[in-house]
Amino acid sequence: MAGEGDPILHLVIVEESLNEAERYVSILRSAGHAVRPARVDDAEGLRELLSAQPADLVLATDGAPALDPAEAVAVLADMEKDVPVVAVLRSAGEPEVVRLMEAGVRAVVARGRERELCLVVARELAALTDRRALRRAERRYRELERRNRALLDSSRDAIAYAVDGMHVYANRAWLELFGYASFDEIEGLPLLDLIAPRDHDTMKRLLRAGAAGEPEGEVTVHGRRADGDEIPLTLAYAPSSVDGEPCLQIVIRPPQPEAPTAAVPGREDPLTGLLARQAFIEALEEAASAAVEGGAPVALASVGLDGVDAIARTVGIDAVDAVLQAIAGIIRSQVPADAPAGRIADTEVAVLLPAPTPEAAEGQAERLLAALSGRVVEVDGRGAPIAASIGLALVSEEAGGAREILRRAGEALHTAREAGGGRVVRYRPPAPKEDAGSWRERIAAAVEEGRVGVVYQPLSPLHGPPESLFEAYARLLEEGETVPAGRFLGGLDADPVAARLDRAVATAAIRALAAEHDAGRRPAVFLNLSAASLVDESYLPWLAGELRAAHLAAGAVILEVMEPAVVAHLAAARRLANGLRAAGCRLAIGRFGGGLGSLGLLEQLPVQFVKIDPSFLRELAGEGRPAIARICERAREAGVRTVAERVEDAMALPILWECGVDYVQGHFLQEPSEELVFDAGEGADLTGP
Repeated sequence: MAGEGDPILHLVIVEESLNEAERYVSILRSAGHAVRPARVDDAEGLRELLSAQPADLVLATDGAPALDPAEAVAVLADMEKDVPVVAVLRSAGEPEVVRLMEAGVRAVVARGRERELCLVVARELAALTDRRALRRAERRYRELERRNRALLDSSRDAIAYAVDGMHVYANRAWLELFGYASFDEIEGLPLLDLIAPRDHDTMKRLLRAGAAGEPEGEVTVHGRRADGDEIPLTLAYAPSSVDGEPCLQIVIRPPQPEAPTAAVPGREDPLTGLLARQAFIEALEEAASAAVEGGAPVALASVGLDGVDAIARTVGIDAVDAVLQAIAGIIRSQVPADAPAGRIADTEVAVLLPAPTPEAAEGQAERLLAALSGRVVEVDGRGAPIAASIGLALVSEEAGGAREILRRAGEALHTAREAGGGRVVRYRPPAPKEDAGSWRERIAAAVEEGRVGVVYQPLSPLHGPPESLFEAYARLLEEGETVPAGRFLGGLDADPVAARLDRAVATAAIRALAAEHDAGRRPAVFLNLSAASLVDESYLPWLAGELRAAHLAAGAVILEVMEPAVVAHLAAARRLANGLRAAGCRLAIGRFGGGLGSLGLLEQLPVQFVKIDPSFLRELAGEGRPAIARICERAREAGVRTVAERVEDAMALPILWECGVDYVQGHFLQEPSEELVFDAGEGADLTGP
C-alpha cells in the first residue's frame, strides 16, 4: 500500500468502463503507488484533461475504441507533453506490438498480467523521474553557467579557455593583457600565437599535458602582445569544460590593473522600445525554467515582417524601421502588459503569450496576426503596408532551453513564409509515423523504385567570382506528395540508407550536368554527403567513375559535408579531402562556424568552400554579424570561399556583403527548381552596395 510520503501518481486511464478503470487503480495502489486517477475515452477528453491538470502516465487500454494507444501518443506529442503511454490489450500479436511501439508507446502488456504491468509502470515512472530531474539539473546548470561567465568576465585574473590549442573564450582581463579590443580578434586563434617563439616548446608541453588530462600545473613563459611587445607570464592550467565540451583553462595570476567596469548592454531595443535580444532571451529562459517546474504554460510567437525587399524598394529603407515600430506598438496593445516582448532579429520581434492549450496559443497568434494585417504605415507621405507571418513554439517541459525554443519558432516562421506568408504556423514535433525506422524503409523503396527527385538552388556571387553554382536537394516522390529532405533525413545521417540516397542524388545530378555541358554551359553542383558516405571508402572511386562515364570534369561537383560529421569522423574527412584534391574535385563544409573548434578546421583540411551556419543569419542584429565577419576573414586568409544560405530578405544582403561573404543562397533569391537555371531578375546586381 502507498504510504503518506509517497509521491502522487497522476494516472490517466483510457477506458470506457468505469469498473475496469477502477480495477487498474486498485492494482497500482496495491503495488504501493499513491494514485490520483482520471479517466477519458476519446482524444478530445484527453486534450481537455492534459490542459487542466498534470499527468505522469497514460494507461491506454483497448476498452476505448475511440482512442487508440497510438492516437494517445500523437495527442501528447502535439501538446509537447513528456508523459509515457503504456498499452494494455486483450491480445496483441507481434505486428500490433511493433506498430504501437514505433508510434511511441513505451510498452505493451497483455490483460491479466498484473505483476508485469506493475513492473512496467514502476520502470516508466523511474525513467520519467530521471528525465524531469535531468531537465531541472540542466536548468540549474544553465543558470550557473550564466553566473560563472559573469564572474569570469569581471575577474581581475586573465583567464582563457582553449580547445585543441585554440581560443574558445577569453575574459576582458586576458584581452587587455595581450592588447586586443574584443574576443572576436582572437577567437579560434592558436594560443601559441600569444607566446614568444623561444617558449613554444614549453607551451606545447603544457597543451599536451592538458590534452592528456593531467592535473593542474604552472609554467613560466614570455607572452607576445598584439603590438609585438613581450611580457613575462606565469600560466596556471587545469582541465575544464565549456558548454559541456572538455577544454583547458589557463589563468595568469599576477596582479592585473583593475579593469574598468564593463558597460551593461541596454535591455531595451532603441528602435522598437521592446526588450533587446539578450534581455528577451533571459525572459524566455525564465519561462522555460518555469515550464520544467510546472508553471503557467506560455508560447513563443515570433513575428516576422514579410516583403521586406518590396517595402525597401518601393517606399525606402527607412520604411522598414517604421513598419517594425508600428508592429511593436500593435503587439503591445494586443497582449497582456506583463507579457515579455522583444526584438530578436533585424526584421523579427517576439512575444510570450499565455497558452493554457496549444489551440489557445494558436488562437491568440491568429488574433495578433489579424490585428497586424491590413495596416498601412505612412512614411514621408507614402504608404507601407504591414505584412507578417508568425512562427509559434510552445514553451513546454519537453522543449528545453531558450535557444531550442527560438529555433523551433524560427523553423515554424520559415515554414509560414515558404507557404506564402501571412499565416500562423505552430512548430510540431515530428509525427510518430515519421520516425527513423519508417523513413528508412520509405527511402530504400524510393531509391529502389527510382522515385528520388532532385531540385537545384543557385548560389549568387557577392565577392566571389561569377561561377555558375547550384546546390542539389533530394526529394522523395510519393503518391500525391513530394517530400523534402528536411522531413526524412533527421536521425539517418549515419545509416546505410543515407549512403544509397547520396548515390541516387549524385547520379541524377551528373545526368543533369552532362545535359548542360552538351549545351555548352558549365555549371557546378554541390552534393550533400551523409556521414555514412563520408566513412565509405568506396564512394569517391564510384563518383570518379560516374564523372568519367558522363565525360565531366572533376570540378563539376563539389561534395558538401556537414561540420558535425567532419568533427565526428575527422580521419575520414581528411582522407576524403586529400582524395578529392588529388582527383581535382572540391570540398565544402556545411553548417560551418557553430562548433567550438570550427575555425581550426580551415587549417586541418584542404577545403574550397564553407557554408556558414544559418543560425548566424537569424542574429544579424546581434552576435551573428561579427561571427560571420570573423569566419569570412579567416576563410579569406586560408583561400576558402564562403557561402551564406537561407537568405530570407534583401536587408541581409548589404550586411553579408560588408562581412565579406562570397556567395549567397536562399528562397529570397530563387526557389529550388528542377532546372539548373538562375533567373536573378532584370537588372539584379548583388556584387556590391
